Amino acid sequence: MNLTFKPIQAQLYQNRYLLIFAILFSVLAVMFILYVSNISGTNLAKLTRDPAATKNFPFYYGMLSYLGVLLWSAATTICFFTAYLIKQNLLFNKEFRFFIVSGFVTLLLTLDDLFMFHEEFFPDYVGIPQTVVYIIYLFIFALYLMINFKQIISTNYIILLFAFLFLGLSAGADQFLKYSTMETFYEDSLKFAGIVFWLAYFSNLSGEIIPEAAKSFDEDFPEEQIE
Repeated sequence: MNLTFKPIQAQLYQNRYLLIFAILFSVLAVMFILYVSNISGTNLAKLTRDPAATKNFPFYYGMLSYLGVLLWSAATTICFFTAYLIKQNLLFNKEFRFFIVSGFVTLLLTLDDLFMFHEEFFPDYVGIPQTVVYIIYLFIFALYLMINFKQIISTNYIILLFAFLFLGLSAGADQFLKYSTMETFYEDSLKFAGIVFWLAYFSNLSGEIIPEAAKSFDEDFPEEQIE
């Protein structure tokens, strides 16, 4: 890395699109919060502060759920960033598509866990019963596995199988066990285990694919040829 001083003006010009995107995204997010507050009559503080702070709950309330969202987010980032790193190597087109699709599936799961899509948003605000939401999710997962089956079986898919197993058991506990403190504990614990295995799978796969893609790219385009 070059440690020479970079003038601010040059940085502003070089990163103009990234800066514009960051500003627009921030403004749109804040405007959306204002819109939700206006149409729902919800106090702004309840939309911007930590839920535990708004209810004066201890900081450790919901810790497993928060940690699960962090792990989902990490898996989403790994998928998209890996796709970004290998996209220029045409020999890894299949891997690129797999990571892109996996990134969007993981993003859906992240948002579902964070904003309670299947538990509250779709049933209570959109009018789609929870059972129907589960069927839609099953269809998405089945389609995901069918499209990427050959790609998946060429990897350490046993880790992904464990992820689906625990996530499936969590969904089953939610649907078939009577609601109670222990039912919630079983459901959330199984889901957390599924998230851990999901992150482990894509972390492991990314660690294998990126070096392979980089080595292959260097062999096809050596420095002498590029110069």
